[in-house]
Amino acid sequence: MCVVYIVLVITVVAGANGMLGREVLRSSKVRGFATFSAVRSSVDLTKFEDTFEFIKSVNPDLIINCAGLVGGIAANARHPVEFLNDNIAIQFNLLNAAHALKVKRFINIASSCIYPKVTQQPMHPSSLLSGELEPTNKAFALAKLSAIELVKSYRTEFGHEWVSVIPSNLYGNHDNYNLVNAHLMPALIRRFHEANLANIGEVNLWGTGTPKREFLHVRDLADAIFLISEKYNHDEPINVGSGEEIEIRELAQMLKKKSSYQGRVCWDHSKPDGTMQKLLDSSEIRNLGWEPKISLELGVADAYDWFTRSYTREGIRL
Repeated sequence: MCVVYIVLVITVVAGANGMLGREVLRSSKVRGFATFSAVRSSVDLTKFEDTFEFIKSVNPDLIINCAGLVGGIAANARHPVEFLNDNIAIQFNLLNAAHALKVKRFINIASSCIYPKVTQQPMHPSSLLSGELEPTNKAFALAKLSAIELVKSYRTEFGHEWVSVIPSNLYGNHDNYNLVNAHLMPALIRRFHEANLANIGEVNLWGTGTPKREFLHVRDLADAIFLISEKYNHDEPINVGSGEEIEIRELAQMLKKKSSYQGRVCWDHSKPDGTMQKLLDSSEIRNLGWEPKISLELGVADAYDWFTRSYTREGIRL
């Protein structure tokens, strides 16, 4: 039986189980793998000795690294030191321990924010490091780029069958809804739900609403990850995206309608938009036979319904 070590997403909330990690864990069990998970309460991945001992005790065939400190524009801008230090430590500890313990397969999860702020669309891995990064998340992006380079270096020097995956913006159940460090989708879901509950006359959102984003349901990414672990073994990172873009203001209107909110949506043009367009070239993963199964409309409705059902439940990250 294949033994899989799943690293759950580690957030700034101590002991939290991340959205992608939960879905990868579920998907692994569905496939009949023996799985082992790590959360901050059981192992501190920012410490090499702890990381090494945990992986040694598991002796895995495959590590899927979904771990990291993540957040939206505001969190990245306010805490660049933490985003750089924590993510580099977690990634390098896992990779170096995996090498020392001769782990055969390693899937490193990166982020689409590692692409240059201005680059060709759709974005292909060949354009990485070809231009300036988006300033608001530069520290996080540099940490993710360093892990990609370390994966490549281990492949070159030691022949490891390790690969990096670059997903588009993720969403789904068990997301982080803390408005201090949430990503776009969960932040919008919470803002509209609470505005509706409190009968607030307007919802104020950052920027102009004109940037375009590509969203991917976390369940679709989990399926792609396991396909990649079986069929992809190359130096170049592989993109995983839905192939569809939507303007942020259109997404806001979609959530306004779903929430039945009757107030106004106002845009604060003094706040940053971030990168204006981030569409991934996902032709390589499609060549392997993968296609997303969950449309944005159905996925957004499902994510919103999950949040409203879970809103007062203990453990949801507000």
